[in-house]
Amino acid sequence: MRFNKKIDYYISYIIIIIKYLKMFSSFGSTTTTSPFTFSSTDDIKVYIITNNIQKIKEKINNKNVNNIIDRSNNYTALHYAISLSNDEITEYLLSCGANVDLKDKEGNDCYSLSRNKFLHNLLIKRKEDKIYELQLKNDELKNKIKDLEEKNNYLNKSADDYIVKVVKITSELTEKREEVIALKGIITKHENEMNALKRKLEDSDTAFTNLLKRQRKN
Repeated sequence: MRFNKKIDYYISYIIIIIKYLKMFSSFGSTTTTSPFTFSSTDDIKVYIITNNIQKIKEKINNKNVNNIIDRSNNYTALHYAISLSNDEITEYLLSCGANVDLKDKEGNDCYSLSRNKFLHNLLIKRKEDKIYELQLKNDELKNKIKDLEEKNNYLNKSADDYIVKVVKITSELTEKREEVIALKGIITKHENEMNALKRKLEDSDTAFTNLLKRQRKN
């Protein structure tokens, strides 16, 4: 039974290889602006088929993992790794941040291409992890918004308190200004009274001086 399973496995594997080797002829003529450094798009498929994880790591990283490597079908490296049921390379590409939602020309995403239960569950987990990460970021943003609102409320209250203080001080200054004006009026009145008294004193001095002069003549 185990022997038959192994035969079935290798037959399936060979069929997959033959199926995708037939597509190689279309890859060499494909023009791409991708910054991958391998010689042609055939290379990446060979690395995936032969499970050459080292070469994949040399060629693909978190900066170019989502680049389309085959314009004929809009496949990324992850599309090929999924369609070829390569668990190890799929896990590596996901760790680099491969986007599982990118679609090929026929509208298939990685979930649609997966024929392997392990890979399908891996993609689902990746999706769940991404949702969890987004939820954490969302919660973090909510906390920041809450902090900003609290600071804003504090600043608004402080501004209101400051305005109240300014209004109070302005009112006090107005009252003091009115008091100063009133005091200036009193000072002016006193000065007028003093000037009147000075004039009376001068008149009295003049009258006294004249009286003395008359007495001396007599």
